[in-house]
Amino acid sequence: LTGERGVGKTTFCLHLIDVARALGLDVGGLISPAIFEEGQKVGISVLDIRNNQSRRLAHTREHITTGPNTKRWAFLTEAVEWGNCVLKTSTPCDLLIIDELGPLEFEKDQGWLHALAALDQGEYRLALVVIRPSLINQAIQHWPDAAVVEIEQS
Repeated sequence: LTGERGVGKTTFCLHLIDVARALGLDVGGLISPAIFEEGQKVGISVLDIRNNQSRRLAHTREHITTGPNTKRWAFLTEAVEWGNCVLKTSTPCDLLIIDELGPLEFEKDQGWLHALAALDQGEYRLALVVIRPSLINQAIQHWPDAAVVEIEQS
């Protein structure tokens, strides 16, 4: 699942979780909703889909200078470790959702590394992975049988 920033990828995932659960499906993985203050995105949280536990995952770079980071975000090492522990136990399941894989995973060999392992092992009926448009080609090289669905601004 791909689309530009703010188009609704995480919202789509949250709706899909509700539909899948209503159908009696076992859903595992992580959702990463934005944290807003005064209308500005200032952070990212991470939510364990199975038990609704969450952690703060990232702050804008000016708040944290250590740990994994991208141009815009500084990630909390403890939250990344926690998320990877969640991902270790997310499969087997009917629907695996990973929101999202990005530069940490594809370019820095950091982040949700257990998501990559879970996806490669294939212990799920269907997987939905959020990937930013700039990294879609790398994802398709890794998973050549994957279908790409793009959400566009309405």
